[in-house]
Amino acid sequence: MTAPLADRLDAGLGTMGISASAVERDALLALVHELLRWNARINLTAIRDAGEVITQHLLDSLSILHLLQGGRVLDVGSGGGFPGLPLAVMASQRQFTLVEANARKAAWLQHAASHLQLRNVTVRCARIEGMEFREPPQDIVARAFSSLADLASAVTHASGAATRILAMKGRMPKEEIAAVPPPWRVETVIRLNVPGLDAERHAVILLHSAGTTGSTLPS
Repeated sequence: MTAPLADRLDAGLGTMGISASAVERDALLALVHELLRWNARINLTAIRDAGEVITQHLLDSLSILHLLQGGRVLDVGSGGGFPGLPLAVMASQRQFTLVEANARKAAWLQHAASHLQLRNVTVRCARIEGMEFREPPQDIVARAFSSLADLASAVTHASGAATRILAMKGRMPKEEIAAVPPPWRVETVIRLNVPGLDAERHAVILLHSAGTTGSTLPS
């Protein structure tokens, strides 16, 4: 990887207040390289520029790093591995399960986890609706997974009273928020800051109604 890419990553992480070790930094840069190499064979991302991969995939994914709370994290519809892979690099103390129904993309995820030596990552090639878990995840993350209602409905069977959903969205999804089905309720919506990304980003946090007492929605 060239120095400008490393500088772009370092600058972005610094702006976000994220401190990365040399090992974590190298792993993130290696992820960019492998993603673009595999992208020549299977369609993982429409982004072809390595610098834009850093901004639109790595930094975007890491914008919710500070919101993780539990030790078991489920990435639903992981696709190219975002946000799950960058989060797993930077939160090695947490266990991540990356769920992807597309076999070729799941193969990429398995390769990436092995290549980056992410022992805290498990890849499941399946639809989330048909999966079972011995213990429910504490945090469920998803980026570009249809609507909030569809996401909430798809993961309810795998959730417990302490499960939180962190849904990554672009503009404030007011209509989607209004349509969130029980047993879920919106706790809060947080405006995310992604350095170099000229677009709105939000994280919508849903709580299982059995584990919530109130909500703090923006006006």
